[in-house]
Amino acid sequence: MPTKVGKFFGTLLLLTLLLISSFLTVKVTAAANSNYQWNGDSNFPYNYNYSPQNAINTQTVQNLQVKWIFPVPPSPSKYLATGGGFGAPNAVIVTPLIINGLGYFLTNYFRVYALDIAKGTTIWSRDLPILNVNSSEFFGNFILSPKAGIPVGHFHNDNMLYTEKILGQPLLWITAQDYQVFAINALTGDIVQQFQWLDLGSLKPGSIPGNYGVFDPFSPPNFAFDETRGIMVIGTNNGDCQCEARGFLEGWNVNVRPPVRLWGPTFLIPPQDGSDPSWVINSVNSMVGAYIFDGRAAIDLKTLSAQQQHDILYGDWGNFGFNGTRSYAGQGVSWGGPWAVDQQTGITYFGTANVGSDWNATYRPGPNLWSNSIMAIDETTGKFVWGFQSTAHDLWDVDCSWNVMLANVTIGGQTQKAIIKGCKNGYLYELNAATGKMLWFFDAPSIKRTLNNHLLDPMNKAQMTKPWFNYPSTKPDWANPNSGYESDIGFDPVTNLVFADAWNNPGWFVITNVGPKTQYNSLGLNLGAVPPFQQKNNSTLYALDASTGKPVWSHFFPFNIRGTVTISGGLVFVSTPDGILNGLDEKTGQTVYTKFLGNQLIIQPSIGSDANGEITMVQTFGGPQFGGATSSIVALSLAAPAAAATQTATTTAIQTSTVISTVSAPSGIDPTTFYSLAAVTVIFVIATGILAVRRRKPVS
Repeated sequence: MPTKVGKFFGTLLLLTLLLISSFLTVKVTAAANSNYQWNGDSNFPYNYNYSPQNAINTQTVQNLQVKWIFPVPPSPSKYLATGGGFGAPNAVIVTPLIINGLGYFLTNYFRVYALDIAKGTTIWSRDLPILNVNSSEFFGNFILSPKAGIPVGHFHNDNMLYTEKILGQPLLWITAQDYQVFAINALTGDIVQQFQWLDLGSLKPGSIPGNYGVFDPFSPPNFAFDETRGIMVIGTNNGDCQCEARGFLEGWNVNVRPPVRLWGPTFLIPPQDGSDPSWVINSVNSMVGAYIFDGRAAIDLKTLSAQQQHDILYGDWGNFGFNGTRSYAGQGVSWGGPWAVDQQTGITYFGTANVGSDWNATYRPGPNLWSNSIMAIDETTGKFVWGFQSTAHDLWDVDCSWNVMLANVTIGGQTQKAIIKGCKNGYLYELNAATGKMLWFFDAPSIKRTLNNHLLDPMNKAQMTKPWFNYPSTKPDWANPNSGYESDIGFDPVTNLVFADAWNNPGWFVITNVGPKTQYNSLGLNLGAVPPFQQKNNSTLYALDASTGKPVWSHFFPFNIRGTVTISGGLVFVSTPDGILNGLDEKTGQTVYTKFLGNQLIIQPSIGSDANGEITMVQTFGGPQFGGATSSIVALSLAAPAAAATQTATTTAIQTSTVISTVSAPSGIDPTTFYSLAAVTVIFVIATGILAVRRRKPVS
């Protein structure tokens, strides 16, 4: 026979379930019907910088208003600035993620935040336990002072990714420059995985086979995830100096605890003592496709005769200037934007960095494969599928960094998978994803190349031994572009349009010596050279037909844009360093919306749903990169339209004191709790009731 306690609990449970049901039907259904995510800094793993939402569109964008502002707290004093403004402790230079109503971002001082994007309040924050790489001996001349402080990270759009299948839980993955990888539970802020994928003690020259350089201590490595296979692909970064290490990639099984290395190292360049002069030839012959671009066409290295291959590739890189202890040239993987992953084929597509030293090639003859390249690697074996070098014998620091896009494009009536990628040499490429064969390239007419900034011919031995860009002159000279595509590109899979921002940023460069008698971290360049006059930077945003590479429209900006585009609702949003969020009509390139946000914008916004299903745009602004204040995060959403609103552009100044947020210890919430705080209250009542019943003495 039921007891009084049983009747009470049954009634309470029934009422509670009815209340939860009625509440969640409204809230969760609303969120599910419009639950748009931004699950990677460029919407990983295809990296389009695109959202299919249509609430914010050309007709409604005028009603886009500030929703809240989150001032990022200043960094603790123990952190040390590195790498100029972008290495400033207080900087936030990542595009925030938006997952199930939560927004995530990462500061340069190693703090991760989860915000409720409906309100701009902190759900949790987590300080990452970073090693002080400033005290590590293997970094050589990079060490500033062991007691100076902990160098901050230069976190960008390649260092924080989201997965939900790996280990059966939603995870934020973060790489740090101390070669640790962190997996953080996205709901609670708890660290689920923390492992040293590269042991710092093994990085001294000579410890890794064929490596006699130094691994970059300031830039976190790039990585990618295949959730279907539970594999992480990660690679070593570079820092532009002649002291560069022998870059490589590794594959890890991250579906187990602790993670297990599957393969690697898979090296990008030959041994740095010149001991394997056939390394590049063997690499080319092991691939499905291997190409070098010369500014006019892609040379198919696999169709060359054995003698031609020998003439071009044998002894590529020479002996790196090896003096028995150190090498004086090297290279790693790209930075700035995420790599693309095809989870059907198990192939990761990535870019590679420029050669170090950037500007003086005295100790690195040849095309220097596989620097400045776009590449494909098999995630399960670690073998390269194909390679496409964009610049042979780089003399200008024109790496292939920022995002790699994987898209379905229709060419000649047939749909095929393609890789779309821009490089700093000022060329944009579309390549067959299976073979690396070039489908088209785009040479932006807005880029004004200086006399000594035209790509070199890899078939010309004299050009492949040219020591610097204006040789034989030793005088300063102008060079443009040195950052042709220095930002993410975008793609709309519905309209089949590619969006890319081409830069003019002329620099006045003075070449300096490299080699054993110079400072080991030399770039081969005098960065302090004063030009005879100032030239103005500018950029042109292009919309291109993905089938042909032909421009549809262009839009000029009187400055360089970093971060570039977010495409959604028939609009192309462009964040510019003058503090203006611009909305362009995707069909025409005409400006239909502007909003002044009060401080510089150097990264593109993300778009997603808050917990109520409201479409929200989240934008990082400010920061000390260009002399501004501490970074802040601003959210915008659609307000009710004004009765007589007829404007096509809006400019509004805002204050950075709208929201005050304090840092607290991690205190995550359950996803159902987030969507229904009232339901949690009732669940708490149930739990309290159960505990109260359990604590009572037996009824006599």
